[in-house]
Amino acid sequence: MGGTALSAGLFAAGLHFNNNTLAGAGLLSSLVTPSAGQIYAGTPFTWGMGIRLVSAGLVFAGTSGIDECLADRGNHCHSNPLSGLALVGVGALGYAGGIIYDVATASTAAKNYNKRHHLQVTPIVAPTTASAVVGVGISGSF
Repeated sequence: MGGTALSAGLFAAGLHFNNNTLAGAGLLSSLVTPSAGQIYAGTPFTWGMGIRLVSAGLVFAGTSGIDECLADRGNHCHSNPLSGLALVGVGALGYAGGIIYDVATASTAAKNYNKRHHLQVTPIVAPTTASAVVGVGISGSF
C-alpha cells in the first residue's frame, strides 16, 4: 500500500508542479507498486497488473483518437472524439480497479507465502566475547 501511495504522490506532485517527468514516473511506477505484496510472494505478474496494462492501452488509444481530431480541427476527422473519451473513461476505471484488486489481495498473498515458508521474526540476545548484543533473528525453511 505504501508503494501505491508513493506512486500517487509522485503523480500528484508532477501535476501540481507541472513536471511531466515526475507525473510520468508516478504513472509508470503505479503499474508495479500495487503488486508489491504479490511480487514478494513469488507472483511477478498479477491479474491487477494485467488489468492495468490493458486499461493503459485503452487510455492511450482513446487519447490518440482525441488528439487526432484536435490536431485536424475537425476538418477531416475520421474518428468520433466521444468514442475516444469513452475509451479513456473505461481505461481509467479499469486502471483504478486493477490497483484496488492488487492492494486488496496483497496482504493475503504475503501472509500465505510467509505461512508456506514458515517465516518468523524473533528478537534475540546473542552473547559475544565483549558483551551481549541485542538483535533480530529471521528464520524460515526454504
